[in-house]
Amino acid sequence: MRYTLQIELQNLTIMRLVLSSLIVIAGLLSSQATAATAPEQTASADIRDSGFVYCVSGQVNTFNPQKASSGLIVDTLAAQLYDRLLDVDPYTYRLVPELAESWEVLDNGATYRFHLRRDVSFQKTAWFTPTRNSMLMMSSLPFSGFLIVGIRGITSTAVASPTLIAYSSPTM
Repeated sequence: MRYTLQIELQNLTIMRLVLSSLIVIAGLLSSQATAATAPEQTASADIRDSGFVYCVSGQVNTFNPQKASSGLIVDTLAAQLYDRLLDVDPYTYRLVPELAESWEVLDNGATYRFHLRRDVSFQKTAWFTPTRNSMLMMSSLPFSGFLIVGIRGITSTAVASPTLIAYSSPTM
């Protein structure tokens, strides 16, 4: 009986030594792996801090949704970069408010009046003001989103208040 017990204790001691050695080796390997990936993690953090990273399985030719010709840019990317007056509900396909809390179609579709949310603030620069906003600047360009929905030739833009802008067109 003693002999058997002594063998079991020796086996237990050997198993403890093997297990301890494996733990030490695993610890050394994980510290080496961490040291090897540290520069990569730092580089990734630098990229995120200094710029815009967008991963996509396709070719992106522009970040301007007005010039985009594929759904990838307009649907996926533009929504992350730009706020919209209206959006389309993916389930009902009805227009839903975003920057505009409400809107009106007047003069048989010749005038669109957007009532902007009061909590929306615009940047203040010499080239972007409520009277000279991006929709007005883009409205006459051939790749304009206005043409996509059938609005042709914006003839006037009226800023009635800080939260009300109306676009007029002679035809639809």
